[in-house]
Amino acid sequence: MDLAAPDFSLRDTKGQGVSIADFRDKLVYLMFGYLSCDQVCHAQSLTFYLRKGS
Repeated sequence: MDLAAPDFSLRDTKGQGVSIADFRDKLVYLMFGYLSCDQVCHAQSLTFYLRKGS
């Protein structure tokens, strides 16, 4: 797709700041989902599968 994301930052699950600029010149996949899901959602399963395969 070759699209540049606007600069932004968020906190990770450990409370550390993470900026999109930290990943400059790298392929980035962002997924915004629930952190307190009782069951593994299909999208999360796919995300873990893709990450494990990389």
